[in-house]
Amino acid sequence: MRLLKQASHGTVEIGRGLGFTDYSRRDRRYIRNLALREGYRIGYTLAENFTREDAAEIELFSASGD
Repeated sequence: MRLLKQASHGTVEIGRGLGFTDYSRRDRRYIRNLALREGYRIGYTLAENFTREDAAEIELFSASGD
């Protein structure tokens, strides 16, 4: 995962960390939601006094290369 374009009115940070997955109850992987997993975390901090829409561009490749 990498940041291709930073947000215009804020800061995007990407790093590795722990978090929970969010699979639906009907998904066979739902049980994974109950334990912390290592993965990527994406954070966004908006610029002071900015209240409109902002965007960044992030590229992600899966283990299968998709």
